[in-house]
Amino acid sequence: MLNKFLFFIFLIFFFSSAQSKLLDEIKERGFLKCGVYQEFYGFSYINNDNEWQGFDTDICRVVSSAIFGNPDSVEFFPTTSNSRFVLLYSGEIDMLLSATTWNYSRDTNLGFEFPAIVFFDGLSILLKKDIKISSLSDLDGSIVCIVNESKKYFLTKKFFDSLNLQISYLEFQLELEAFENFKKNKCDLFIDTVSELMQKLYVTKNVKYQILPYVFSKDPLSIAVRHNDDEWRDVVAWSINVIKLAEKYGINSLNIDSLKNSKNTEINTFLNSDSSFGDMIELDNNFIYNIIKQNGNYGEIFSRNMGEESIYNINQGLNQSFDNGGLFYVPPFR
Repeated sequence: MLNKFLFFIFLIFFFSSAQSKLLDEIKERGFLKCGVYQEFYGFSYINNDNEWQGFDTDICRVVSSAIFGNPDSVEFFPTTSNSRFVLLYSGEIDMLLSATTWNYSRDTNLGFEFPAIVFFDGLSILLKKDIKISSLSDLDGSIVCIVNESKKYFLTKKFFDSLNLQISYLEFQLELEAFENFKKNKCDLFIDTVSELMQKLYVTKNVKYQILPYVFSKDPLSIAVRHNDDEWRDVVAWSINVIKLAEKYGINSLNIDSLKNSKNTEINTFLNSDSSFGDMIELDNNFIYNIIKQNGNYGEIFSRNMGEESIYNINQGLNQSFDNGGLFYVPPFR
């Protein structure tokens, strides 16, 4: 019996040692390689100071803080919809964001893992700011500019039909055509994913329009990493769990120092640098503190890039803790 147990331990050691340990490679290299879109406003773009800015780039900085205690130990690699998976698969980048939706085929066929959903995206509604609505029923009788016979068209029609609203559709062959007619007031509403509507707000400088706080399709945007490196997957997943849990606990970049000796047992355990949380995933035991102090919690990151501190002023909606009406349910640090 003892021999079988020792053989089992040997197998675990052998296969874990045989795996490529990306975390060790990143530490030795001295910086994280993160793939992002170059002009995806609100998420990742180069600002007027020639610096990378946006929600996705801040998520990369969170992982950099976890590994190096420095949010700026990261190099950003511009990707396109065609190149992003090639760059990840080939090892040119360590992790990928780039508005990457987690779905079945990508998870099972492409050889990737999706350790953390960072943004629940989905179809939403763009309309003029001067149109005040208290509920979706106020949209009854509206006209929608939309591409005909598209998946977006069928999902939109299904959504409004389920609400028993009388909606008319002005149909076009091209997305650009539909949006231009919306801007010319040929219709009342324009439909796209929240992330794509943000691009429209950036181009128009959000002078006239608003995105309603309703999402009626599923596009969970996640970090992607390569298969077969559970240690690296854990580092990425738990780094993102830190910022989500920090928001739930009310811990932010400004008050974290005052909460280190909190009487709240969960907060005290979470922020206790004497714990072995870092050791468990080969990080410094201050990695939780470093992440929050240097980057803020999830809400802070959301607010400055796409929320009330940005030109987009998007409601967090689904992108917050379950006990605040969102979909984030984070396992505890124990």
